[in-house]
Amino acid sequence: MGDERPTSIIVALAGRRVDADDSAERRFPLSRCPAVTADLTRVLGAGAVARLICSAAAGADLLALDVADRLGIAKHVILPYAQKDFRDSSVTDRPGGWGPLFDRIIQGLTPADQLEVLHESKDSATAFRVVNQTIVERALQVAEQTDNDATAPPTAVIVWEGNARGSDDATADFRGRATKAGFRLIEVSTFPSSR
Repeated sequence: MGDERPTSIIVALAGRRVDADDSAERRFPLSRCPAVTADLTRVLGAGAVARLICSAAAGADLLALDVADRLGIAKHVILPYAQKDFRDSSVTDRPGGWGPLFDRIIQGLTPADQLEVLHESKDSATAFRVVNQTIVERALQVAEQTDNDATAPPTAVIVWEGNARGSDDATADFRGRATKAGFRLIEVSTFPSSR
């Protein structure tokens, strides 16, 4: 062991929001949040994760940020547009009372953390693809700025049921971008049947 330093892992994450009450197709039932949280705790707690880079929507993002907070992992939160608009459109619009967790995460960011707000239009059809690309770019930048001898390639954590819902699927888009960038992939299932 001697002078060996633990590997610093940069984690980029994206995934499903919890299902709306009226969702015709179930992708992330609210009842699965405890199991997904447990899986994220195992993934983020398994190595020397130096930073988690993700957005902050209701579901996978906020669960991961909460786990990172508990584990003392630095957080880089990327929002596509103004915080209030994002909270209204991507946090409090889903069941589960996500507003207080979002507020606690954002208000609790420390000097080691970062909040990055992009200036996309809240009506843009591509806003979340821009967020995905920014997450991938920031993970690569952080890995490059860190001592290469102690840093593993970035890891992409994809939290989903495993099925792209079409060309507008933001989670599948993130998975594709991370794969193209050479990230190590870890998938966390939002359904027990897709494991």
